[in-house]
Amino acid sequence: MITGSINGSTTYVAGPTNGGIGTYNIDYASGTLVSELGYNINYANNPTAFTVVPRTVTVSLAGAVNRVYDQTNLATLAGGNYSISNVFVGDVLGISNTSGTYDTKHVGTGKTVTVTGLTLTGVPVANYVLSSTTAVGTVGEITPRALTIGATGIDRIYNGLLGATVTLNDDRIGGDVLTTGYTTASFATKDVGVGKTVTVTGLTLGGADAGNYSFNVGTTTTADITPRALTIGATGIDRVYNGLLGATVTLNDDRVAGDTLTTGYTAASFATKDVGVGKTVTVTGLTLGGVDAGNYTFNVGTTTTADITPRALTIGATGIDRLYNGLLGATVTLNDDRIGGDVLTTGYGAASFATHLPGTGITINVSGITLGGTDAGNYSFNTTAITAADITGVVPPPTAMNEPLPNTVVKVTQDPSAPVGASADDGIYATPTGAYVLVYLPANAPVDNKFQNRAPVVRDSAPITTAFLTPDEEKRLRNAKAKRARSLLAGRSKTYIFDANMPAPRKSGGFGASPNVKSI
Repeated sequence: MITGSINGSTTYVAGPTNGGIGTYNIDYASGTLVSELGYNINYANNPTAFTVVPRTVTVSLAGAVNRVYDQTNLATLAGGNYSISNVFVGDVLGISNTSGTYDTKHVGTGKTVTVTGLTLTGVPVANYVLSSTTAVGTVGEITPRALTIGATGIDRIYNGLLGATVTLNDDRIGGDVLTTGYTTASFATKDVGVGKTVTVTGLTLGGADAGNYSFNVGTTTTADITPRALTIGATGIDRVYNGLLGATVTLNDDRVAGDTLTTGYTAASFATKDVGVGKTVTVTGLTLGGVDAGNYTFNVGTTTTADITPRALTIGATGIDRLYNGLLGATVTLNDDRIGGDVLTTGYGAASFATHLPGTGITINVSGITLGGTDAGNYSFNTTAITAADITGVVPPPTAMNEPLPNTVVKVTQDPSAPVGASADDGIYATPTGAYVLVYLPANAPVDNKFQNRAPVVRDSAPITTAFLTPDEEKRLRNAKAKRARSLLAGRSKTYIFDANMPAPRKSGGFGASPNVKSI
């Protein structure tokens, strides 16, 4: 077998006329063929034949076979992705295959692309045969798919902050494993509104198929901020009874810290006007203002409690002037500073002048003041009062024992504090402490008399039935021959009512006419 090229000339005698593969007859009329190896080949001058067989060509992949990630490993090729070697100049060959496969579905460069079942095309395709019907090359590239991550805003109640919450969505290829997240989502303003813009930043992508995608790192959406329900409460303020229902409260609320709000109310009222502890107060007409008021709904009424404490009622007295009567008793009219319309009754137990003597503006002490009536329970009150009045008239001069003060009850008693040296003119006197009768022994009483230089004193205007003088003492007093005193002792009893209207009784024992006395 001789290989190489043959130099010389030949003459085609007969054979196919298309120059392609087939069997050809060669007529060498003359000439010598010289091989590259230096052999001289002589042909006999007779027809001979030779066969042209298809030329073998090799296909390789060239260029770049690229596409965007689509979850498959399918590759799409064009004519430029094939390189065919060992083709005669002038012949035009191609490969009809347009699809192949990547080694994996994932994004990457220099990926292996395999094309099987290669088919030659072109002119003259019949003169060629493929060395292999498979072509493999690292010409593949799968680029990331652009993933659009979107967001859906979630409506929320006003909280004074910009923060928002969203749910994310994307256009991934079905079945791919991806996880998405975000760093922040924020409203443009904190205030209540509908369809407010929410800006989402710091979008992230994870999961087994994350590397096959590119993605946006931010997006926007919308959501609503709805008003916050503000609870306005009230604290009742205790007050003193004033006969009205009106109450005063201070308001409080659960606003978001830092918000500027003003609250008010139209009315606050107790259920009843009367004194009580923990009484219900109803507050109506609540109002809300301030820069942040639009971010809230609020209650228009509320209730609380407070106390109504008794009002200090001042019960005063007006003294009534009277004529001198030797007594301390007084009469007054009461007055007070009650609330107009309240039903009250007032009274007192006693009213007494400071002295029984005539004078102007004499102090009257009122005690035992009482309060009644429907509204009495709404008041505290004083039980004593002081006023003044006049006692007019003249105090009768001292009288002899046979002319005692009318209707005066006296008692005789021994009093070591009686003044010494009393004269025979001493008699009955009205004193600042009451209608007292002073009975003194005369200064010329016998020396041996135990009453000398002192006198029994009548100091009590109340009836007393107890005897204060023993019979012996009484005898000694009689023997003293005190003209003024012996009339007092005309009877055996030691307590008398002197009454000028009574007939003058006569007594035995040399005492003479007795004063008008009634022994009790």
